[in-house]
Amino acid sequence: MGFFYRLSCHNNFGLPKKSDFYEAQKSDFNSVKREVETSIKLYNKAIDELIAQVEARNSSIFESLIFDDIDVTGEDFISLLNELNDVIKANNAHTGMIDQSIKDAKRKLILNEVAWFHQDIDYKKCVSDVQLKQSAEVNAKNRTAQAQQAVTDEQNKLEGLKVQLKDETKGADKVNEYLNHHFGHAGIQLHAEQSDDQTKTFKFRIKRGNDLAHNLSEGECSIIAFCYFMAKLQEPETQGKKLIIYVDDPISSLDSNHIFFIYSLISSDIVGPIGKDESGKRLYQHSQIFISTHNLEFFKYLKQLIKISPKNQCEQFLIERETDKKSTIKRLPEYLRNYATEFNYLFEQIVKCSKASQSDPYETFYNFGNNLRKFLEAYLFYKYPSNENDSARLNLFFGDDPQAALVSGRITNELSHLKGQFDRSMTPIEIPEIPRLANYVLDKMFEKDPEQFNALLRSIGETERSEQ
Repeated sequence: MGFFYRLSCHNNFGLPKKSDFYEAQKSDFNSVKREVETSIKLYNKAIDELIAQVEARNSSIFESLIFDDIDVTGEDFISLLNELNDVIKANNAHTGMIDQSIKDAKRKLILNEVAWFHQDIDYKKCVSDVQLKQSAEVNAKNRTAQAQQAVTDEQNKLEGLKVQLKDETKGADKVNEYLNHHFGHAGIQLHAEQSDDQTKTFKFRIKRGNDLAHNLSEGECSIIAFCYFMAKLQEPETQGKKLIIYVDDPISSLDSNHIFFIYSLISSDIVGPIGKDESGKRLYQHSQIFISTHNLEFFKYLKQLIKISPKNQCEQFLIERETDKKSTIKRLPEYLRNYATEFNYLFEQIVKCSKASQSDPYETFYNFGNNLRKFLEAYLFYKYPSNENDSARLNLFFGDDPQAALVSGRITNELSHLKGQFDRSMTPIEIPEIPRLANYVLDKMFEKDPEQFNALLRSIGETERSEQ
């Protein structure tokens, strides 16, 4: 006995929904679907007839029954299912085409944006500009490379020149130039001789002509040392740098001519300005310069450096020894600071004594004896440079007033010494003759030489005296 299954045209049969198809396949799907549903109906009808025949046979087993043929086969249904599958495949294929279409549409949108951007930025011009700039960059790199090579070449030349400048023989030539042109010592020469070993070091030898110089004087040693120092300032390691320089008494055992030449070199090559900036301010080569000396003549020249030094940046000090191991630095005394010689200072002290009523007399009275004595010795020896003794010069100076010469001698002697007069050191000096004598000496100086007297007054900042 066979079994038959009734087919349903509903979703439980598994037919797709119309909404699952694209518009292009919906018509084909509807057509095939209708044929499938019709085929199912015919198939089910045939099954119903077969069931009815079976039931009739079952109820009349022994009777002879005639059954109608049922002309239904599964081939038609299978053919319809194949058509339906073809529609489904076409729909699925369209899905793949949609994905590709989306990709193509996106690509077209992108290309469209690129095209608009291409047009907005004027792409061809931009490419042309980029090419021009790339070409300019290549040219700039080439010029940079050439410039760098030129800098390298110049640096190599500079190093070579520095090596030449550092050559010890050049230094010796510079020392000899200073010796010959500034100090007139052409007979003494400094020679640089290279050692025979592998160190390639130099030794300096001092020669007189072709012979080694022996037994150099202290002055010659000082000049050679100073010239070597000046040559060292011209070396590449020191030239152009803001140095701190200390020149320690370079004129030891030198005569006046050499002292002046050393001062002139210091003034022009060390202290003096090297130019001016845009605002007209002087420019100086070195940062600080210290010069020390024991020589009053050299000190007189050094005082002139104040005029060429930076404004308000030149100071003068006195180094005073207190013990063998201790010294102090003090401001230079006023008489050395303000005057080139002690003579001016002594004259100022006499002028102060003449004005004792205008200030505290004791400041000047205590030293009046020494000051007047030293001043008159210098002044009268210059005025009367003959062989007369001090008393004779006093008489010549005071002329027809011998009493003034006696008072002057008494005051200068008594106030300069305490020997035999120790009790006088216990009381203040109150000698009314001091301001009178000071005025008398000044009047005599004016009477003898008013021009010189007024010059001395100008040197200490006093008003000149007019003739009455």
